[in-house]
Amino acid sequence: DPNSEILEFAAVCEHNQESFNIALLPAAGKAGSARADKIRREAKEGRIELARSSSAFYKAIIRWIQDRMEDMGATQVVLVAHNAAQHDVLWLKQKSLQAGHIFPGSVLWIDTLRLADEAEIPGGHGLVRPTSQMFLRLPLVR
Repeated sequence: DPNSEILEFAAVCEHNQESFNIALLPAAGKAGSARADKIRREAKEGRIELARSSSAFYKAIIRWIQDRMEDMGATQVVLVAHNAAQHDVLWLKQKSLQAGHIFPGSVLWIDTLRLADEAEIPGGHGLVRPTSQMFLRLPLVR
């Protein structure tokens, strides 16, 4: 049951919550649209990472997970987020399998927080800002 796993991780590692911001700006994103311009401006200010392709977008997420796992000496990771669109979750899971990214002993859920004003933007799920709480399972010393 994913929920019991999440609760267990939360209880053990609540202090390890982190978040990341990556936006994918599709080629279709027209310069001059208020939202596209805002995303570019935030990227220039270093507040978000701007991925130019879905491949780069995905690799950035994987790199972020791996870095945090290394920092914490974690053996498992669960990513839990909010307000995810089901097709985005499935898309990321599929990419994970295709890319052969297997995290040692990990249970992995990747969800995404969708931009509140995404409906205004052409390009569909390409403009998703992932923001996840991360609970790392650390080796327990008894």
